[in-house]
Amino acid sequence: MTIALPAWLADIPAEQPHPPAFVTVSGAHLYGFPSADSDVDLRGVHVLPVEEVVGLRTGEETVSRSWMRHGVEVDLVTHDLAKFCRLLLRRNGYVLEQLLSPW
Repeated sequence: MTIALPAWLADIPAEQPHPPAFVTVSGAHLYGFPSADSDVDLRGVHVLPVEEVVGLRTGEETVSRSWMRHGVEVDLVTHDLAKFCRLLLRRNGYVLEQLLSPW
């Protein structure tokens, strides 16, 4: 049984406080075993303004949100591009999974 992803998921990246470099689907949908009541896990990378990267006060390295939309729980976690690259250089499987996701 295949559970289709809702069409409105494509709107979520543009609604975030920082522009996304990419957002992908993770969790049960990625692994191929979602149920009718599964939440939708989104993971990705956001880009902070330059002044929040190089200044004395840096911006949010990780943004995490959970909310309900159309009866579906959405869980979104994004990392700033600099943090994501640090994780990638450490050969972190969590970020490799995001880069290789077919979604």
